[in-house]
This record gives sequence, C-alpha cells and structure tokens, in this order.
Amino acid sequence: MSLGPRVPCYGPRGQLLSNSSDDALTSAHLSQKYPVPFAGSHEELGLEKSWMSPDGRYGPYGFGEEDKSYSRTVVDWDTVDWGLLQNDCFALNAHRFTSEAAKFLNNPVRFAWKSAGKVPEDHQWTDFSGSRRTAIILRAYDGYDYKKRDMQHIRSLIVEASLRTGGEYVVVLLVHIRSEEFNPWNS
Repeated sequence: MSLGPRVPCYGPRGQLLSNSSDDALTSAHLSQKYPVPFAGSHEELGLEKSWMSPDGRYGPYGFGEEDKSYSRTVVDWDTVDWGLLQNDCFALNAHRFTSEAAKFLNNPVRFAWKSAGKVPEDHQWTDFSGSRRTAIILRAYDGYDYKKRDMQHIRSLIVEASLRTGGEYVVVLLVHIRSEEFNPWNS
C-alpha cells in the first residue's frame, strides 16, 4: 500500500518547509576533483557529485548562527516545541496513515519460561503494511551535557525524518533518569 501525497509541514521558523529557503539544505559544486569511492559507484546509485559544507548541511539547524555572515533567519531554539511540530505535521498528514492499531504477531506468552513461550516467526518487510509510522528513538540519560553539534544533529533528524516526510517518522528522546529522588509526576 503506498502512501498518499504529502502535505507540507511547518518548520522551526514558523514557515512551511516547502516555502522556506532558510530551512533548505544547500550543496556546493567545487572545482576540485571529486574523490573516487573506495567501493561502488556514484553513477550506479544515481548520486550527484556535489559537496556539502557544514553550513550547507547544518546551517538550517543553527550551525554558524553566531557569525555575522549567517544569512538565515535566526531561531530561538529553546522556544521551539519539537513535539508539537511533529504532532501538527502528523495531523496534517493523518489521511496518509491507517487508523487501525498494530496487531501482535504470533501472540507470544508474556512473562513465561523460555521453554513455554512461542518462538517468534521470521518476518519480511513485505509482511507489514506500508502505511505505518516508524519511531526513531534517541536514548540519553539525565545530566548528559548536550553540545551544540548534538543539538544540531537532533534538530536535523526531526526536520528531515519527521517534518519533511509528512510524519512518516517520529523522533522521540528517551531519557534515562538515574536519580531515585526524581518524581516524573511533578515535572
């Protein structure tokens, strides 16, 4: 089953990603000779021989925004609600996905001795409907010191995997809380 056409989603700058040049990745064509791949072929894979600079790749996500030459709209990244952007994107594209819940396959017995449980069948990708969403889980722990590049990578994952695909993926940050005093119900 193929998904229907995508409805463009809003990005961190408050504009539709399809209309925002500040949110676009840019590549440069340099006069240098392109390196020969160790294995394979760019032509066989249909890949362009272009270069991507750090600004072209991560500029839309805050790389270089402290420089005076930064030409994109500056975003207050601390106020961007990434969960809301992903949820709104999914809502705009909900017609593309099935509303039925995923079914458990082979109904394995939970909490049973290993010898008493069912052995799961091997499944192929073709066994699953193409209209399901996929979660990308980023696991971290409390107290992790996020660097600028970490945040740029996470922003790029959310925009490129979730928002640009019309919600086909959802990016979730799973934080391992190690403190026994932390009460999640009070946060």
